[in-house]
Amino acid sequence: MVTLKPPTMMEKLERAEDTLNQLKLRYYLLHAFQDEFTRVVGRRRIDIQNDHIWIMAFDTRDALALHLTSWSKGLTGPGGLFRQLKQHFKKLYVPKSEASEGRRVAFARLFPAAANRNKILVSDLDALEARFRQVVSRVRNDRNKTIAHMYEHKAQLSRRLLTPRGYATIFKRVEALLNDLRVVIDNSNRSYNNPSWANPKIVAEDLVDMILSGTIANVLYDFGIQDRMEEAKMPYYWQCRDQFQARARRSRRRTATSNAAQKRPATKTPRSAKLIAETG
Repeated sequence: MVTLKPPTMMEKLERAEDTLNQLKLRYYLLHAFQDEFTRVVGRRRIDIQNDHIWIMAFDTRDALALHLTSWSKGLTGPGGLFRQLKQHFKKLYVPKSEASEGRRVAFARLFPAAANRNKILVSDLDALEARFRQVVSRVRNDRNKTIAHMYEHKAQLSRRLLTPRGYATIFKRVEALLNDLRVVIDNSNRSYNNPSWANPKIVAEDLVDMILSGTIANVLYDFGIQDRMEEAKMPYYWQCRDQFQARARRSRRRTATSNAAQKRPATKTPRSAKLIAETG
């Protein structure tokens, strides 16, 4: 029977960091979308031509609150990062004689009382967890009082929910706290970058275009592009899409076949298989 080792503090921390970076994808898009929509529309009233994307924008905001709240509760719940830190709190102690100034400074930011007394206690971890809960309290309130119970607590619908700027502040503080923990535990740093290859600003521009026009085909007509395409006797947008997807499917099949051929072990073909190939 194989016994799995429990994850170390560093492994727990890395999982928390990776998940947070993935959750931040929604923030990047939400921030870019609000900036682009405000730039284009401002305060004037408009007719929404694509309700699906309009709803998806709000769903992105709601999903960010739901998942970020769940992530934060996972860190403070049973088996979470903070529970493990408390179990091994003595390993977090950084004495004043520590050679690395970065570790001393990070330790003092995380545990100011411990730095003053030159000794770490479980109460210092309780204080750190309380600080973390306070940082994420606003998003938890949005989730608990409004978003997760939208039609149950109608009196709460008038609450102002977090804006992208508010989320930026939360992410900045949480990332700083996790990075200080990383410095104390491993004397290393972590940067949080957008893991998506698609630029959220450009994606937001496309989404706002479709909200104002309807679909991509409508955007091409509204921008006058389709008229020029017709004058040049070019195919319609949807025809280009079909052709592109057909080429992509053929390319994927060729890639899959090539990969399979590379992985296939070199063996002699049985005589029966040769006969089937020749006569089939």
